[in-house]
Amino acid sequence: MSIPRVIGAAMGTALLVFTAPSAEAAAGPNEAVTIAATGRVAADGTITLSGRYRCAPGSGPVFVASSIQQGNSRRSIGGTRAVCDGNEHPWKNSGRAGSLTYRCVSGSVSGSGSGNGVEHGVGGNSGMVCSRGGNPSDTGWVVSDTYQPGDAQVQATLLELRASGLVPVPHIRAVEERQIKLVAR
Repeated sequence: MSIPRVIGAAMGTALLVFTAPSAEAAAGPNEAVTIAATGRVAADGTITLSGRYRCAPGSGPVFVASSIQQGNSRRSIGGTRAVCDGNEHPWKNSGRAGSLTYRCVSGSVSGSGSGNGVEHGVGGNSGMVCSRGGNPSDTGWVVSDTYQPGDAQVQATLLELRASGLVPVPHIRAVEERQIKLVAR
């Protein structure tokens, strides 16, 4: 598979995971995806989710996509190419969840009038200034991890990309959603 197609598949998978209907997608008799009761979060913020899947051969490539939610934040966590032969297989997706969030701990953000500990989603040099410390690369800012050990809602989706002209059409083959325990590794 070419690089542009892999990138397109990954973007389509992420988009579909965020907009997928509830976990009630109709799965065929040989289509299933499950989620392990425990996920892992590393000190660097890398999240690892896993489970098992089963799918029958199809007309296009199939991926196991996953996402995680704690509070109001839902992020896609990787995608694994599925082997669809009717047998059960393990899946494991790892990735960092989205962009970094920084927290101004030494004072308010200039112009915002907010107090200590206010979080702002910013990247590198965003132009936001902590009143006592410059920008997020300076002292006064700390990274605020979005995902912490504890309860989390996870969704796993078996997604097939079917050929349809120039653009592959995503087809959901199975969806599972469940609460897990995210533990530090």
